[in-house]
Amino acid sequence: MWKDILCIVFSAVTANHLGLIAEAERLTGVSLKVVNCPKCLSCWAVLTYTLLTGIHPIEAIALSFLSAYAALWAELLEGCTDRLYSQIYGKILSAEDKTPDTEERASHELSRMRRQRHGSGRGKRECVAEGAGRTPGK
Repeated sequence: MWKDILCIVFSAVTANHLGLIAEAERLTGVSLKVVNCPKCLSCWAVLTYTLLTGIHPIEAIALSFLSAYAALWAELLEGCTDRLYSQIYGKILSAEDKTPDTEERASHELSRMRRQRHGSGRGKRECVAEGAGRTPGK
């Protein structure tokens, strides 16, 4: 029973953390506020599970509240782990690209795309002057 309850809590928190619940709501067009909260989802899912397995209602309610509290801490742990992962992954990417952060990397990419779109990056006046056999500004 404890293993099942832990699996329910872990599944509820992880599904919300990964955005699977929001995607399911978007696909079905049905929006339930209870499902968007990992603590609420854990509480109601465990309550349903424990009542269906024949546990005394008072014990079922207590277990569902405990599972909601566990979901709170699991959600916090997943959030901290996600933040740590993002920081480490950002450092790995910046070391590979030799750029200090994501914004600068995006700026370099945008500049590269503009140069490709506009030729060598020279202005229209320079290209016209060069095409006429003159150097710009003369």
